[in-house]
Amino acid sequence: MIAAILAAGLALRLWGIGYGLPFIFHPDENRQVLDALGMAERMSPIPEEFSYPVLHKYMLVLVNGIYFSTGRLLGWFSSPADFALKFLTGESKVFLLGRLLSAFGGTALGLCTYFICKRLYSVRAGFIGLAYSLGMFHLIQHSQWAIADIFLALFTAAALYFIVLSSGEFNRNTLLAFLFTGLAISTKPQGVLLLVPFAVSQFFALRQSGSLLNYEFFSKRAVGVLVLLIVSLLGNLSWLFRFSESFEKFKMLSQVAKLGISSVEPFTPGFMSLIGWFAKEMIRQETVLGFVLICGAAYALMKRSRQDLIFLSYAAVFMLALRDWAIRYLHLFVALFPVLCILAARFTEDFMSRLAIRRPLAIAAVIAVVLPSVAGSIEASALKSRPDTRLYAKDWIEINLPAGAVIAMDWYEFAVPVYSDIPNNLLNPKALKYYEQKVPERIRAGYSEFLKDKPKYKMLPVIYTTDAPNWPDGMDSNAKQTASSKEVYRELYSVFNFRSVEELKELGADYLIISSYGYTNFLLDNDPEKKGEFNYLFKEDLLSFNRQSDIYINDGKFGLLFYLNKRARDFYEPLLRSRKARLIKEFAPDGSNTGPIIKIYRLG
Repeated sequence: MIAAILAAGLALRLWGIGYGLPFIFHPDENRQVLDALGMAERMSPIPEEFSYPVLHKYMLVLVNGIYFSTGRLLGWFSSPADFALKFLTGESKVFLLGRLLSAFGGTALGLCTYFICKRLYSVRAGFIGLAYSLGMFHLIQHSQWAIADIFLALFTAAALYFIVLSSGEFNRNTLLAFLFTGLAISTKPQGVLLLVPFAVSQFFALRQSGSLLNYEFFSKRAVGVLVLLIVSLLGNLSWLFRFSESFEKFKMLSQVAKLGISSVEPFTPGFMSLIGWFAKEMIRQETVLGFVLICGAAYALMKRSRQDLIFLSYAAVFMLALRDWAIRYLHLFVALFPVLCILAARFTEDFMSRLAIRRPLAIAAVIAVVLPSVAGSIEASALKSRPDTRLYAKDWIEINLPAGAVIAMDWYEFAVPVYSDIPNNLLNPKALKYYEQKVPERIRAGYSEFLKDKPKYKMLPVIYTTDAPNWPDGMDSNAKQTASSKEVYRELYSVFNFRSVEELKELGADYLIISSYGYTNFLLDNDPEKKGEFNYLFKEDLLSFNRQSDIYINDGKFGLLFYLNKRARDFYEPLLRSRKARLIKEFAPDGSNTGPIIKIYRLG
């Protein structure tokens, strides 16, 4: 029966896994894979991109190393240069392999949840936990991308299990708790939060030892601390060898998370506000399962056993860490979901036992709980199995716009993937610089040869970066002074610069493409064009933390982004009202497909 449930869980993760390929529509996925390949090419364990630790990138290097070696034996690739060229042309399976790795990782998470629930509670609780974790919408969706999140969830679940078991005498479980905590820290920064439940478990163990000054207790755990440090550092070598860059990136990401792109505060900050939002979104997005998961956490709070307190301490520190973030969506809580599945399995098992519910009815009840989430995942995967708006736009452009035309694009990470001299997944400034300066000429020549029989266009970015902040004309002097004193605002006002339509024409642009992924970030809340921002998880409400004011609000925080957002609106609004250029084609999702709204304008 376990094998059948695992097979069904894997099938749910494999359906729709080819979304967008060979083109890439998930910016985090692109960054992970590109940096992993760059590490392999440079033969260096140190990344060039510092958003996350690198354990997942090491996994990608290993998988693609096996793929390349197998390909050499079977004649798929003649050389490393041929492998690189086929990656650029989309003929290799690099991204698909990364997604398959996540799909199997997500299935392994289900099996891990089963064993945890079985060991801590009962066999029936194990099957319930297995069903919950394999059927949860968000865990399925995160298993379909070549990103690190699902592995953070897997290592977190394993770490917490051994942390619970290590709350007594020092043994093999204590060492495994240190090991898996280190693996989680090497996967994403949120892994550090495991140190809190670890400290709680060791407090219980110390109290059980009978003395707060127990030399033997601390000396044994010193070995575990060494294991933790070694494993954690192996996934974070950039903090040793490129500390300054790593610290600056971490600091910037932390500041952006607390700020977002809104010009007015989107949420009431604080711990209780976040908990209320989280419970509401869990029920909205996961429906019946979401309600049961919340009940499981509440039940643990009521029971307050030793293992409950360890699990709840992790949930609490997670909420505390994110309490003041201006960006709220369930994607951020993936590592917490296995914990909720475990607690919900125990709650469901106890509830069924008290009512003396027998096996057939119990199975039916669990299916009823999971079915809405599974149905939502099936619907999402069905959408992913069809071309989205960007692919339809690509086909139309290649038929209707002359090859060689200059096309301006507003948001490179979600751009329509038409062919140009630069591969689509290298259009971001950092990757573009690497392509132009580091990729060997013979590979670039091979890519040009690949394009010979394809309609090719010259892509011109609308958004450009300046070396110093580009403060808008008319910006309040006090606002400018405050913003210039903080790195996050200097960064944002350097990155979000928009070329006007007139400038684009002067630079030779014949056409302009904008997408709702770009313009909905900046439009006023009551703008009819702000219908809903595209997101690749489908159920997330990204507009809930995207609020824009039509006046400058002097709050010393969100209001400082008013002028940045106004600059973007000054570019987009005339286009959306057809005052600056003629709209010649629009593509919008119609229920049978997904993707952002794509608008194509003629500038000439």
